[in-house]
Amino acid sequence: MHNISKEDFMGKSIAKIKIKTDKIEDFIRAVEKACPLIRHEEGCIFYELYQTEADPTEFYYCEEWRSEEDLKKHLSQPHVAELIRACEDLTDGDVTPVFWHKVV
Repeated sequence: MHNISKEDFMGKSIAKIKIKTDKIEDFIRAVEKACPLIRHEEGCIFYELYQTEADPTEFYYCEEWRSEEDLKKHLSQPHVAELIRACEDLTDGDVTPVFWHKVV
């Protein structure tokens, strides 16, 4: 991660994801399958998916992890790899997460 001290690590991220119009329901089902497992991972504070009202193909993952180590463990989980694989044919473009940390 960037030069963030353990004290400043907030583990918060938002990722925008665009889904093919005819794949929206498939995407939602794939996320619904993974969410209970993700939410029960050690260090998961919250993990949510939002769909925009203006564009039903646009979604945002919002998540927060207790520590950088918990986030790294999350990214290596088999159910996360399965979700990523399931979404490969559903997305319409790249997924770009944005991480932030407290400044003041």
